[in-house]
Amino acid sequence: MLEQHIVVDTTSYDSESPYDLIQANIDYLNALFGEYVNYDEVPPAALQSYFVDYYLAQVSNGGLAQFTFNSGMNGDILSPIYEGLKAMQLKQHTALFEQFLTVFDEQTDEQLDTFAASPLWEETETKIALNALNNQFWLIQEDEDILTNNHQWLRSQKQLLKLDSSQIEERVTLIASTIPDLDARKQADDGEPPRYFQLIDALCAQAGQTLTQITAGDPCTEYKGEEVLGWYFVTDKGLYYMVETEDEAVMIDEQSNEVVARLTFDTDLPTTQSEPQTV
Repeated sequence: MLEQHIVVDTTSYDSESPYDLIQANIDYLNALFGEYVNYDEVPPAALQSYFVDYYLAQVSNGGLAQFTFNSGMNGDILSPIYEGLKAMQLKQHTALFEQFLTVFDEQTDEQLDTFAASPLWEETETKIALNALNNQFWLIQEDEDILTNNHQWLRSQKQLLKLDSSQIEERVTLIASTIPDLDARKQADDGEPPRYFQLIDALCAQAGQTLTQITAGDPCTEYKGEEVLGWYFVTDKGLYYMVETEDEAVMIDEQSNEVVARLTFDTDLPTTQSEPQTV
């Protein structure tokens, strides 16, 4: 394991907001992953907190169906969520997650193919089964709040290490320098990131903000009177979402609904323009 500690900044540890500590762990892991560190090279508890929060964000935004689509039912994501829910002693949520996995065991291949090929908002037999679990999820949340328990559990970990921001940057560099096959990992990573990630990254750069996490995709986001696919993400300044049309991609403040950055597609490459405006 390259990193033995769960690293957070001191400010997040002292914060009155429970999510700040969770976000600090996410930020540090994202920094490591950006330097080609693998999931199995960080503490399991750090990864469990990371993906349990991802699970909560996905279900909160679009239910278990959205979580299914966006996670791709990847075992590297499902396993730390399941183990994390158990470690946090969220017994009802753990049981619900087991039910969620059972849905896919009980569906026929035809039902699963229909679900996979359908838009997220379209009702299918699989979607109906997942929606029934959504109602249970929110009832359980009243007794077992995932965010609160994630924070308390993460804070109690013995390998938690508090550092200031400059120390964290130095540590990321140090950890990256210990990767024995770094050149090989870089060569293997020859695929481009998804288009939505590239657009969000470019919009954040234009707005002078730092992207920390892409949380969810929502196919029912309203923009200019139409429902489009929106991608929600967090920066160092707050929560935003991005929508893309044939002509442009815009970054919108989730609270004020103000467009804070815009890319126009005059050519194959996006170009920047314009003043902030309200949708």
